[in-house]
Amino acid sequence: MLDYTCEDGEWSYAEMTPRKLFVTNPDGTKSQINQEEVTVSKKTLGIHDAPAGGNEEHIKYIQQKASTWTDRMTNGHLPHHMAWIAYRLQLWPGLRYGLGTMTNDIKEATSVNSKIDYRMLNILGVSQTVMTGLRMLHTTFGGFGLLSVATEQLICRINMLLQHYHTSTNLSRKLEASLRYLQLQLGTPHNPITLDYDKWGHLAPLSWVKMLWRLLHHFNIHLHMECATIPSPRERDQVLMELIFGKVLDRKTIRSLSRCRGSLEIIFLSDMMTADGRYLEQFVFDPGSKVA
Repeated sequence: MLDYTCEDGEWSYAEMTPRKLFVTNPDGTKSQINQEEVTVSKKTLGIHDAPAGGNEEHIKYIQQKASTWTDRMTNGHLPHHMAWIAYRLQLWPGLRYGLGTMTNDIKEATSVNSKIDYRMLNILGVSQTVMTGLRMLHTTFGGFGLLSVATEQLICRINMLLQHYHTSTNLSRKLEASLRYLQLQLGTPHNPITLDYDKWGHLAPLSWVKMLWRLLHHFNIHLHMECATIPSPRERDQVLMELIFGKVLDRKTIRSLSRCRGSLEIIFLSDMMTADGRYLEQFVFDPGSKVA
């Protein structure tokens, strides 16, 4: 059971309250369901995941899997060209599985390469003194062509979006709902993926769409996709969050104002103004007085 608590305007997962939950078996008997913290990961369909997201356990699993492969290759003493074949056709298909479904940040993805690549260099016939930047540079540009977890994860996420977005499936509807929810969280009428992540990203909680946005921004990739925008209700109207970002404010203040905007269900300046545009609506001063 998920529960939340709010402290100083910041929402977080509440401590688990012990409850007894049972499920009825086919024979009529009942079995108790074990309760776990929201941060506890379980392996489901080959992916270690927790309700809190982040996939920390699966990142550790990938590192352990790559380390085991490296130990076996070291003991096997295979020729370098055979090691490259095993690297691309044996190791990476296993590491790549499920990458697109994860919600980890790019820091966790890059940490995998920093921990496993160095030990693989001698196995692949590459000097360990080579510059780090040349390791994952494609051979076309004079690099050695080691694969990057962050790059492969971006490819997997984009492939998932291309495969499922705007199709007649439940997953497609969930993706579109998540994208629209991100719009409301940020307070923008535009496609949130086209915005500057460094500027807007801290306003949204962890989600799959947010992590896709994070990687697109990091690699400077512009994704052109159909996304429903929210039309302006009045001529020459302005987006409230864009006005807030136009002021010199620190992130804490911006997040605080964004939470107030979300509570009042405001996106445009006209959402909180009277019809003549001269005064603020009463619900701005007394949120409980707002009527649908």
